This record gives sequence, C-alpha cells and structure tokens, in this order.
Amino acid sequence: MKRYDRRTFLKLSGASAVMLALAGCEDKCFGGSGAPDVPDSGSSVDPSTYDPFHSEEITTLGPPLPEAPDSPPIPVIRDGRKIFEIINAELTRRKVQYFKMQYNAGLEHSIQSEMQMFVDYDTPSFSAKEGLEARMNGDYVDGMWAGFDEGGYEWGRGSTAFIRGIHHYCYGIQLDDYKEKRYYLDRPYPANQAQFKALMDELEGKFNYAPDPNMLDSPEVRKYDIGITVADVQGKTYWAAYIMRTPENPDDDE
Repeated sequence: MKRYDRRTFLKLSGASAVMLALAGCEDKCFGGSGAPDVPDSGSSVDPSTYDPFHSEEITTLGPPLPEAPDSPPIPVIRDGRKIFEIINAELTRRKVQYFKMQYNAGLEHSIQSEMQMFVDYDTPSFSAKEGLEARMNGDYVDGMWAGFDEGGYEWGRGSTAFIRGIHHYCYGIQLDDYKEKRYYLDRPYPANQAQFKALMDELEGKFNYAPDPNMLDSPEVRKYDIGITVADVQGKTYWAAYIMRTPENPDDDE
C-alpha cells in the first residue's frame, strides 16, 4: 500500500502561495470519484431521533461557484500550516469581525489519519457501513484520536457514535449514514482562483455572524481551530479539514 507521508508535501512560498485555493468541484464530479450515484435509501426517519450527535447547525461547506473563464490556475500546496496562513491572510484582508481561526497541529494529524484510509484503499468512496468498519480498526482510528488528544480535544474513544458526531466538524470527508449511506471524499483540490474565492465566501458567510444580543454569554469573537491536509487518490487531489471550536485550555501544539 502506498503511504501518505507529510515529508512529501510540496513547500511553496511567495507569490505562488497566494494563489492557493482549497476546494471546488463541478456538479459532474460531485463526490470526487466519478462513480454512479448511490440510490436513496428512502428513509423518512429524522436522524436526530436516533443519533444524539446529529446537528442541523453544523453542515459541510457547499459546492463552489462556477469557474470564471478568466480565472488562472493555481498550484497545489500540501503543507497544512502554509494553507492556513493563506486562508488567515485572506480573512484578514476581508476584515472579518466575529470569528478567528488558528492552526492546530493535532487536528492536522487527526485529519491526516482520516485521509490515510482513502489513500491506502485507493478509493474516494466507501459504503457508510464498510467505511465505518475500516475506520474503527487499527492505525486509522488510533491516529485520529491521538491527533485530537494532541490538539486539546480529550474525548472518549471506541464508538461509531463519536465518529458520526465528529463529522459535523469535518470538511472534505463526508459521512452520510442516513440517506445515500456513503463515506466519501467530496472536495477535490481547487483548480483556479475563482474556486478559492468561492470557498472564502462560504467560510465568511458560515462563521462571520454577529453575536446573539439575547445571549449574555455570546462571545464577540468566536475562536476555531483548524487542521488541513491534502492527498492524492485515484489521480485526483483532495483536501480535507477539521474546523472545531477552540477548547478553553488547549494544549500547546508547537
């Protein structure tokens, strides 16, 4: 099996780094695999009735805007910290007021472990049951929990319910255990600046909202940790990330 090694990451800097984009997929390649659609299970049961971790408030980022004809291509950057720096610089340029993101090495290590399964099996899509069974065994799940511990997220282990709950904070790797019943990569690495702009528009729209005046303890600035990784599967480059609320007393990840 081929390995996903951080030492193989391409390091870029300067003007080329500014060209980074993280996500994008045209409708025809949704899911990243080119595989046929999985039939709807027909279930009418609300997931929240049997999954205590189900949340309507945390959802994946949507697909990007269509490619602009004059949008130049961008390079692939594989260093999670460098990707974060570019995102953060763009958020600063946009003068976002109500949220702040910071790089978390533990979350990067955790999402790398998650991505590693797709790399090892060389597939961008599993059935949900098959994927969860593989996910709960061996190095994949051990590496994921070790990354969470390193990042200051000290949770319990050994339950698929935790895996389902965690995926409300995961971008690029989707677990649909209710309708399509797939566990899959859904964020091919972007091809151009227009797709990067679309991603940043989504991030700003999703996280940069004013505090609730009816809640006395509503923070003026919400803080999030982010860990990002990039990998190749079946000749396509994908990105994935965990974006999670910063713990009150996070461990030092340096």
